[in-house]
Amino acid sequence: MLDEVFSNLKRSAIVIKGKQPFKDWLLDHDPEMKFDEDVLEGSIFLLPEYDSIVQVQNWLKKNFKEIFDEELHNWYTDEDMWPQKRNFKMFGAWFDYSLHTMIFDTQKGS
Repeated sequence: MLDEVFSNLKRSAIVIKGKQPFKDWLLDHDPEMKFDEDVLEGSIFLLPEYDSIVQVQNWLKKNFKEIFDEELHNWYTDEDMWPQKRNFKMFGAWFDYSLHTMIFDTQKGS
């Protein structure tokens, strides 16, 4: 029914939100930082279309570093400020993420 009203983008997505260790890292560099809705909102990354969450999880395990780096770069471009030993375990400790295989466009046209 949704496909009749909204077009399926035929993409998957990952929604990333910083957890307390990420916020602590930000506070280490700027103790006066206030966490407003922009910080808490998170980021959405569109991926190729996958049929299952397992496929999206596999993609994430192979590509988490680019997402991790992007999240850090959004705050500090100086890579010397970034944690040096970033791995998938650390990614999971620093970020909540949700995986989605159905993405719909509610807007007509491009």
